[in-house]
Amino acid sequence: MVYLMFFIVSIIFMLIGFKFKSKFFVFIGLIIPCICAGLRDVSVGTDTGGYVFNTYNVVYYSSGFKDYLNRVYVWYLITDYLYLIINYLVAKYVFFNPFQIILFTHQLLTIFPLYYGLKNFYGENNKKIIIGIFMFYLTMFNLSLNIVRQCIAISFFILSFSYYYKNVKSKKAIFYFIVAYFFHNTIFATIPIYLLYYMFSKEFTKEKFKSFVIIMCTFILSFFLLFYRQLIYFISASGIYPKAVLYLERYAQSVDFSYMGTLLNIVLLLSILFNKKRFNMNGIDYKFGVCISIFNILFSLLGMFIKYTDRLAFYYMFLIIGMYMPAIFNNKKKNSLFLLFIILFFILYWVWIILLNNTNATLPYKMFI
Repeated sequence: MVYLMFFIVSIIFMLIGFKFKSKFFVFIGLIIPCICAGLRDVSVGTDTGGYVFNTYNVVYYSSGFKDYLNRVYVWYLITDYLYLIINYLVAKYVFFNPFQIILFTHQLLTIFPLYYGLKNFYGENNKKIIIGIFMFYLTMFNLSLNIVRQCIAISFFILSFSYYYKNVKSKKAIFYFIVAYFFHNTIFATIPIYLLYYMFSKEFTKEKFKSFVIIMCTFILSFFLLFYRQLIYFISASGIYPKAVLYLERYAQSVDFSYMGTLLNIVLLLSILFNKKRFNMNGIDYKFGVCISIFNILFSLLGMFIKYTDRLAFYYMFLIIGMYMPAIFNNKKKNSLFLLFIILFFILYWVWIILLNNTNATLPYKMFI
């Protein structure tokens, strides 16, 4: 498979770079998946031939940047300004295969924030960074060839939270959150993550109170799942997210249960529940992870009733994959069977979602002509 080849070559270059302390080889390792994304045909990825190609083409129908923004909003209801600015600048001023350069740039803006987010979480622990990157490749790379804008926002969110994780007063955390917002405004779904971490990180916060918060979050989210229609109308009418009602009106559906996606979320939760000591050793709050996992599962279940709303859970899922999953891997042989199971499960997830079901329409991989 082309994708696995790119993943393996990327990881090899990164391993060489870490071993010999060569930033150049690490850089090459990170660029390789960006090349894979940039060379793809417009048919690879559901949204590649949709809003990605369409918003790129609008540039050539527009008299200027303001006209471009107006047309994109009227035709596609897109107001993610950083995304649109990049598309406009590349289409306007790059004369050699500008569309491929746009696709390359999109992946660049996905891979590099992820990498630096992991660097913030794990410092010089290169093994955990490699594991995190590999897990992202298996769960997020093909997805990023489809829901381009949100995957960029997810990456910048992880970078933002990595700074917030180190210092809740970090200005960089605020800056990267704003950057994420201008790529996809669903970033506001992550506000509970920041609030919960602020609450859990306080020295005076007792463990019993954390357990109480987990119970309350489970109750509130379950209530949201039961009364999602009324709450979505309220969110839209209040101006918090005016487009929310569009999802209800356009994408309401009969129950559509994702077995493999739900299984992945359960595995993530169980991985946290079974590795409390390892998280404590890495200075990572175990109960915060449990709480985030509950958000992840219940948000993802909302997608059974309204198509695409499960994508809100991606912020939670990928934070768990980046922050918690690499922490369970260490040099000790204890629980080695559990770790082997985790690795095999992620590979199985990729095989099932991508290879067998072609969920994001990224197969077959074709180079542009």
